[in-house]
Amino acid sequence: MPARADDPTRPPSVDLAGDAAPAETGPQLQSVFLPAPGSAKTRAAALINGQRFEVGQHVGNARLVAVNESSVTLAGPEGRQTLYLTPGVAKTRAAPVSERRSASQAGHASRHKPAPALPSTGNR
Repeated sequence: MPARADDPTRPPSVDLAGDAAPAETGPQLQSVFLPAPGSAKTRAAALINGQRFEVGQHVGNARLVAVNESSVTLAGPEGRQTLYLTPGVAKTRAAPVSERRSASQAGHASRHKPAPALPSTGNR
């Protein structure tokens, strides 16, 4: 199966044919590192353009101010900029469990018919 051009796992500096391509402009978020709840030893960090930055460190002329599970926020002279792990992909909420359950049960009832009764052998 061929790779998609918008594959977020594809390195930014390699095109689909494997030839070197010009690097895209601006910082690109590649991964996030979140500390375990209650952990005071580690700080949230992000992998941006192949380098690890912790909250508070400078990424070019901007400072990394926030890291969450799908994005980071940089603050610089031009204002705030949000980088996403999967740019162009919109996250949507799943239907509530009650709606999924009722739809599943409705489909289940219409697909299955009761099993026929087994014939009696007359031996009791």
